[in-house]
Amino acid sequence: MDISLAYLPDANIEGCERLITDLKASGLEIELILLRSLRLNELNLPEATQDAANVDLTTHGGNTLPSENVRMIHWDDETGSRYLAHYYAAVYGRAPIILVIAAGARPDLNTVTGMLRAMENGFDIVIGSRHHKHSEINYPFTRWFLSKAYNWISSLLFRTKTTDATSGLKLFTRTGLIDALRDCSTTEITFQLELLRSARGHGAQITE
Repeated sequence: MDISLAYLPDANIEGCERLITDLKASGLEIELILLRSLRLNELNLPEATQDAANVDLTTHGGNTLPSENVRMIHWDDETGSRYLAHYYAAVYGRAPIILVIAAGARPDLNTVTGMLRAMENGFDIVIGSRHHKHSEINYPFTRWFLSKAYNWISSLLFRTKTTDATSGLKLFTRTGLIDALRDCSTTEITFQLELLRSARGHGAQITE
């Protein structure tokens, strides 16, 4: 297994199958993890069966991925859902690299392969930044400015040294994500900032 694609509860999975097909064609072995409230039938997959670990496995069929590589992890507690989503992605992910995909992110092959190349250069976390000089986003100016300002202030306060700590697209080494989660105490709005600060505290190298 080369990479786990972990879709958070608020993620848009439109285009997911195309991304998987392209990544497989590039020679990568993919695992897809659908976290919490995402329905398997949104991907036109057969009904899931449940194992003892509370992880749904699709039955075999003509799917984009083998059934054992598509799983849905769900839990009932609404509190700390973003923390738990990252935690379950890290614990249940079988690949050494985990791409966490949240709201607003629709990664394509070029984006993911570029992030993988950055990780090959020794980085532990790669952020798909909306404010990178090569990024193309279709935001109204006001939304872009507010996002830019919020991330700039957050970087100063939390010392994340990033331009887009709240990006919905982050690539982690599995061990790096587990280490960073150990020291996180918040659960929702500041979780992404604390996660990066914790990762730096554990010596993680972060790039965008």
